[in-house]
Amino acid sequence: MSTPTGVAHVMRLCRDAYTNIARQGMWRTAVRFARMREVKFGNLIGSDKFGNMYYEDKQEVWGRHRWVEYPGGLPWEQPKESTTVPPEWHSWLHCILDTSFTSFFL
Repeated sequence: MSTPTGVAHVMRLCRDAYTNIARQGMWRTAVRFARMREVKFGNLIGSDKFGNMYYEDKQEVWGRHRWVEYPGGLPWEQPKESTTVPPEWHSWLHCILDTSFTSFFL
């Protein structure tokens, strides 16, 4: 018997939240949820001169497996500014470049 889609989604969210709390702590998980409206975790691939941090989770659905976290405090303190993403990282985020080039841009 298969699990209904809605229940499976809630179960995955709970599992991801628990894993994220265990890895990064309650406060950082809450701040991430407030910023992104979801709990995601992955491997830190690199950062740029603006302080943006780029992550990848190969377990995530393709197209949502790479993301950027903008610097700053809580979401209401500073707006997300997508224009600060350099062209190189933009092409990586959109899977135009598939290489991990952290050392290339440091």
